[in-house]
Amino acid sequence: MKRIAWTCLFVLAGCATQQPEVRSVPETTLVQALQPGVTTKAQAAAALAPEKKVAFDSGYETWLYHYATPAGAGEYVALFGPDGVLRKTRKREPSPPATGTAPAAAGR
Repeated sequence: MKRIAWTCLFVLAGCATQQPEVRSVPETTLVQALQPGVTTKAQAAAALAPEKKVAFDSGYETWLYHYATPAGAGEYVALFGPDGVLRKTRKREPSPPATGTAPAAAGR
């Protein structure tokens, strides 16, 4: 019986530590669907479900999306105002991979 309990515990622990899969939306879809000053939260939700939402006490809300590039996943953030209309968008390209080399020492 103990063996079954330990097996279940390890299986559940393994499931709990898996990273969620990041959905990727084409960048052109994001740009077309999210127009500052025009798009409402209802329209954005109907066109694309955000991966993550953060609501602020001020009534503003940010929605996070990811898009694929040859260099990796970029981020696209949408800021909605208290009136529910998209105010701004911001795109962040993926960071270049680390090369693992240290910078050359100065003063040689």
